[in-house]
Amino acid sequence: MIAIDVRAVDCVTNASYTTQAEWESIVRRMETKGLEVDDVQRTATIDYLVSQSAGE
Repeated sequence: MIAIDVRAVDCVTNASYTTQAEWESIVRRMETKGLEVDDVQRTATIDYLVSQSAGE
């Protein structure tokens, strides 16, 4: 389970990122600030974010 700060959710849902590379960069940056995810969680999170931002 991933614990998320509500402010972080707002930041993500209002983001203009659309590509896999952009989201990977953001997730990696979040990890440097304390986000703890394993490889499977990271991949699933990035895939979800890309799918939700596609076509906007």
